[in-house]
Amino acid sequence: MIKLITDSIPHAFKFAHSATLMGLKRMGWDWEVRRRGELCLGVLSKTFEKKSNSTAREKGELIFIGGFGDTPLSWFQILIPLLPIVRRRYSAVRIFDFPGFAGFLSDQRPIHSMDRLQEFCLDTLETFKPKTIIGHSLGGWLATAYVAELKERAEKNRLTKPYFPKRLILVCPGGVLNGEEKRAHWKRVFYGAIEGGFREFQPHVFYNEPIWFKWVEDSFSEFFDKPEILQFMESVEDRHLLNDKLKDLDVDIQLIVGENDSMIPAAWADDWIELGRKSHIEKTVLKGVGHSPQIEAPLRMIKLLKNKI
Repeated sequence: MIKLITDSIPHAFKFAHSATLMGLKRMGWDWEVRRRGELCLGVLSKTFEKKSNSTAREKGELIFIGGFGDTPLSWFQILIPLLPIVRRRYSAVRIFDFPGFAGFLSDQRPIHSMDRLQEFCLDTLETFKPKTIIGHSLGGWLATAYVAELKERAEKNRLTKPYFPKRLILVCPGGVLNGEEKRAHWKRVFYGAIEGGFREFQPHVFYNEPIWFKWVEDSFSEFFDKPEILQFMESVEDRHLLNDKLKDLDVDIQLIVGENDSMIPAAWADDWIELGRKSHIEKTVLKGVGHSPQIEAPLRMIKLLKNKI
């Protein structure tokens, strides 16, 4: 009986996503799957005002980009209480969902390289031109890479009035490794997962692991068994790092880090501040929290984001 129950949990996890997506559509959310050859990327959107409206263009859009392997559902307990504020301040809110991750596209083929993921994600962001991007972990890396790409394009094309997002809210962001000791730490965490799977990665996901996670951890173990995910992890190189790109950015960056994050230690946020001297960067450290603040401390995250979005 116990085995029957545990074997059914991965199916229940997928069913929960299907049911949630159906419910969101009934509440006026739009679900779009963009395709590029055999690859895809999902966008879940709630539009408050049409783009043709001048007020909508002035308000701009809010976009969430989640972390490596994450599901958009991990952010909904944060987003739903914030919707009244988001509705007043933005014309739309969108959440990205990557194929092969734990979200609505878990059955789709994962994007197998950092180059392809960045290209697809950045091109999709370009179609929305967001005012604010909230990026967690890998999502923060991608959001910052997007702004850096916009700056390079503006300089190359000598644009007089280039477009840039007004603010980046980066939660435990990756992409900045300043010094050999930090690179070595990152490689131990990242490549340890390549060799040992999710069991090696799991201790770094949470500081306070929620009780319910044991019921879904098999789904995340399967994630690390996918050959495309291993290819993606092996494809990340020094040239993808943000160290040099951050030096040239001039943008409002709000850093939110977990005091007990063992994947991307809180102290590393100081490297963002040091390297990004042209930007306005503020750091908030959440005490007693690890790499997943949206799950470990949702109430504190809601309170914090009320003042930052």
